Amino acid sequence: MVYDKLLSQVADLPRQPALLGHFLLAKKVEGRSPRTLQWYQEALQTFERFCSRQDLNREPTTVTPLQIWMWLADIQETGVSKNTINNRFRALRAFFNWCVAETVIDRSPMSNIHTPSVGSVIIRVFSPEHVRDLLYLCPPNTWWGARDRAIILALLHTGIRLSELTGLQLSDLNFVGDHIKVRGKGNKERRVYLAPEAQQAILRYLRHRSDDATHLWLSRQGTRLTSNAVQQIIRDLGRKARLDGVRCSAHTFRHTFAINFLKAGGSLRYLQEIMGHTSMKSLETYLRAVSADDAIQVHRQIKPFKGWQF
Repeated sequence: MVYDKLLSQVADLPRQPALLGHFLLAKKVEGRSPRTLQWYQEALQTFERFCSRQDLNREPTTVTPLQIWMWLADIQETGVSKNTINNRFRALRAFFNWCVAETVIDRSPMSNIHTPSVGSVIIRVFSPEHVRDLLYLCPPNTWWGARDRAIILALLHTGIRLSELTGLQLSDLNFVGDHIKVRGKGNKERRVYLAPEAQQAILRYLRHRSDDATHLWLSRQGTRLTSNAVQQIIRDLGRKARLDGVRCSAHTFRHTFAINFLKAGGSLRYLQEIMGHTSMKSLETYLRAVSADDAIQVHRQIKPFKGWQF
């Protein structure tokens, strides 16, 4: 089990292994994914190592805001991205908030420290030419080509996460209702519309199969395709297609879907539901990709006062 592995790793840390282990267990019970648990552990260990180097006490009852500021300054000097600093800050804050909730401490030392800004991030997405070049390398008359083509179109037309894609089973497909059932973070289920282009690609891929496996995406050996395997497939296709100016990954398809959905006039609230976000705040970065020209075009199409008579 992922949690058991994490707990065995933190057991070797000085002073507070039990507390950190209990925190990870609490987050596991709350439904956090293995990847999130790993994120918590790695961020907290950076703070632990910093305090050890500086010979500072890292017991939650003695940590001060000054230590937090020193830690953040130390991270900045390593040259990591603003996103990484922001993520580590939020992980440590979650730990101290949990300590407050568990009455380990009365007040978090981070309560008056503002979250580090991530700055303005330019989201680079796939262009139609990029997608055409990728699909060109996926001949639909071959088993592997039909599969990779279906993966690309499924990611592009749904905006689902990589883990949600690889978790799909045949029983999650509903071609009559034009949707798929996906399991997101916290094992929450939701239905996502599946466009005809993606449906046709998946059906063509399934016609190449003659097995009894229940998972949708299979490897050449007939086993379930892992997230790492899909990521490698997409990365290899991008390298062969010589894509330039964009990162060829499953998450770029998610960005591409979100931005094009908004540019086509879709609402942020609907996008939140489709993409499985619990908060709209994480979607705000996409709004910066929508230009004034896009807004004018959508305004022209919507005609909000059509039918009014003056």
